[in-house]
Amino acid sequence: MKNKKSYSIDELLYIMDELREKCPWDKEQTMDSLKILTIEESYELTEAIDEKNYEEIKNELGDLLLHIIFCLLYTSPSPRDATLSRMPSS
Repeated sequence: MKNKKSYSIDELLYIMDELREKCPWDKEQTMDSLKILTIEESYELTEAIDEKNYEEIKNELGDLLLHIIFCLLYTSPSPRDATLSRMPSS
């Protein structure tokens, strides 16, 4: 990861929120369309794992992370309200 700038999760949330607000493609997305795209990315990650293609695994993990953040922001009124948490099951 030499010579690559690192970004915080807060910066990622801000960038993704900007895209959600300003990008025509992002604005058109629904939870249903995001579900289909997220499943696609999961299959692509699985394929990369099966092939032991470590560079592609990193790329697909990044794609999947962006979809997770997109879904998170879709369910939140603002990036400040977006939190990654896991509720314990009862």
